[in-house]
Amino acid sequence: MVLCSLLRNPQSPDVNLYYQSEGAVTAIMSLTYSTENNISTTSRVPTKYWDSVDTVSGFNSMPGSSLAAYGKQCNYCNQYSYFFWQREQGLYIAEKSGDEFNDADLIDITEEPSANTSIALTYSGTFNGDGSAILRRSLNLFYRSTTSGLTQLRIGNGAFTPQYVGRDIGPQTNFAAFSTGWNESDSDNPTPLGFQVLSIDPDDDDGVQLTYMKDSEWDVIGDPIDALSDCVAHAMMAVNTGRRLYCLVDSDDAGVDIMEYAWQGDPSDTSTYADWKKVGAVDITLD
Repeated sequence: MVLCSLLRNPQSPDVNLYYQSEGAVTAIMSLTYSTENNISTTSRVPTKYWDSVDTVSGFNSMPGSSLAAYGKQCNYCNQYSYFFWQREQGLYIAEKSGDEFNDADLIDITEEPSANTSIALTYSGTFNGDGSAILRRSLNLFYRSTTSGLTQLRIGNGAFTPQYVGRDIGPQTNFAAFSTGWNESDSDNPTPLGFQVLSIDPDDDDGVQLTYMKDSEWDVIGDPIDALSDCVAHAMMAVNTGRRLYCLVDSDDAGVDIMEYAWQGDPSDTSTYADWKKVGAVDITLD
């Protein structure tokens, strides 16, 4: 079962959780936690307030497919909710601009994705709400192509533009991505657009690897990120736009913890890109 979640938008910060049913035909299911039930990021919330919703009824994926979701993140970011998943034919997208998600559409791209592999999603917004803001803001989906290349798919204004980002990865590679700036890249902008893509290939003993974009160019760091070495054993991680990473690590009591790390890097200084600080294990004790 694969999970993903989204914060719907700043004005209505409901949380949606998407997951797959078990079986040869994997239906996509959804739960929501409404703002009306006093959702909190600083304290535990009652699990009884998770409600089943039918917004993705009829969407099917392949067993082991990855799921990714987006909800409005800022005024000049993409305005609607989007949902991505895999089937045998490739990557699918659905848009929610009203009460429900629309029909699933197969994304027509030249760099075809590998089936049953990881995908990661992040966004890039814009500072200015001028007439061309819709051309600058975009979603950015990362996936493994059939030629094994780590690929960025820029989704903006109805266009789907793929780009090989300079690293080949194995079919079992798990990766996560976040942006480090906005779509304006002027010299006087303190946070020009950049991306960080972290990857773990369990079939290749090379630790957590980093691929990044700075000054409109993609580059790779060949050495593993030592601060994230504990994440390698389970090769499962996620990262958010707050530059916090979460991965599964072995705990002292022979169990598994969700460990949180905070990025300490400076977007303008590539020598700091591998700097992560361990925050600690996430408390998942239920009431």
